[in-house]
Amino acid sequence: MSVHYNKIRDSEIKLQDVKAQDIPFADDGTCPPTPTDDSLPTKKKDGLITTAAVKVPQDTYRRLFDLQLGESDYFAVAEEDRSHPHRQSVVIIKTFTGPGAESQIQAIRRIQHNRFVDAKEFFPIDEGYLVSFEFMPLALCEIAGNPLLNDVRLASVVGQIVDGLLYLEQNGLEHSSLTCSNVLVDLFGNVKIWNQEHIELSAGRYQHVEAVGEIIMYLAHGQARDDGIVGLDEPQRFPLAFDFLSATQTASKLSTVTENALLKLPWHKSRLAGLICFTNTCVGFGYRFPATAAGEMGSADS
Repeated sequence: MSVHYNKIRDSEIKLQDVKAQDIPFADDGTCPPTPTDDSLPTKKKDGLITTAAVKVPQDTYRRLFDLQLGESDYFAVAEEDRSHPHRQSVVIIKTFTGPGAESQIQAIRRIQHNRFVDAKEFFPIDEGYLVSFEFMPLALCEIAGNPLLNDVRLASVVGQIVDGLLYLEQNGLEHSSLTCSNVLVDLFGNVKIWNQEHIELSAGRYQHVEAVGEIIMYLAHGQARDDGIVGLDEPQRFPLAFDFLSATQTASKLSTVTENALLKLPWHKSRLAGLICFTNTCVGFGYRFPATAAGEMGSADS
């Protein structure tokens, strides 16, 4: 859901009406609706993880609204009923069901790096798992085509993504679905990779370099290129990003492009603050309020 600046979109003047899938919220809006008994072992279900039962904390979540992140489905945004003053109480709720739920949860648990959206808690539910993630309000595609983008701001985005992807490559892992909808941004300029369930062991040929190049082109143009050509329409506006794209054509791993001039710029998350403030002013988000009775539309069925 990229932004067309200076244009009014439908989502700015009316709420989007999208059919939601079921999510395990109780009638009063809290989730999960029933706590598990940690005095008993979890019964094994075909295709699901076998672990000791996780006791649902007393500070359960209350659904606030549904949020669409980029081109993804809608996800429930919830808040702890008994929030702690020293931790973030707002979370994004996502469910994982089906025969692939076990491997998806294992993939999420495996990642321990600050360039990935933090998975806070895991709750066993019927047919799978419910996971709460730290709340980040924007997908990267919301800043695509932003007139404030320049080489330094692009570097401040790309540098953070590359940090996370280098961690994966150093551990023989690969994110198989890296897009601007799967990279989230917060109001402080933190850029984090999401949808860790798509991270898997690498087959030997990493696609991260190509994916980063596509992200740069998407951000610069405000939309994806469909002609298969690697390049920028306005190379004079992003000279170092253009040079970086050229370098990706011969690179097989990200480690070979970390010395590129684009990433040598004094990039920092704080350099994105003004751009994000401007984005918040312009964007009409995909959201639903009140949250639908069914809750979340972003379950990861396998």
